[in-house]
Amino acid sequence: MFKVDYDLSIKKNYQTFMSHFIPMFNQFQTQHILQKCKFRNETLETSSRSEEHDLKDFVLPKRALFRALFKTFWYQYTKTIIQSCLRAASSSISPLLLKKLTEFVQAKTLGYNPAIGKGIGYAIGVTAFIIFNDITGNHGTYNAMAVGANAKSVLIRESMRKSFMLSDLGHHNTPECNLIGGQAVLGRQH
Repeated sequence: MFKVDYDLSIKKNYQTFMSHFIPMFNQFQTQHILQKCKFRNETLETSSRSEEHDLKDFVLPKRALFRALFKTFWYQYTKTIIQSCLRAASSSISPLLLKKLTEFVQAKTLGYNPAIGKGIGYAIGVTAFIIFNDITGNHGTYNAMAVGANAKSVLIRESMRKSFMLSDLGHHNTPECNLIGGQAVLGRQH
């Protein structure tokens, strides 16, 4: 009945996320092994321990996940931030213009004869700023919710994939509530 556009699909977003996450994951693993070898005064070629042994205490830094998410959704994040900044700018300028309109109306009421064109310009400007503020606010909020939902769907898909691949030891070490709640730790290999 309804078909999601490929650019918005979980399949495309997940593939893009994994294309950024896996090289980053491998890079952090290599750095961890190099630190272990450096601590033992060895090199990768002359290491006395296997990679599996060196990676037993490996924990993926949280910044890797954030970096992979940002690289995946950089356009949506940037668009949302720009829209939010435009809304903030228009909502801070609008009261200044409204003050000028109020001063114009006061001057007109007190009998001064300022040019009517300025008043019309102030009124149109205030109206335009209010409309612009509402439009950018609505679009920014919608885009923020959409990118949040997309990021959540990608992370849930990866955590479900990881939970299905866990060994018996992994299931024993990971509480059931973490697997059910979609909180399985990315990058943790058992």
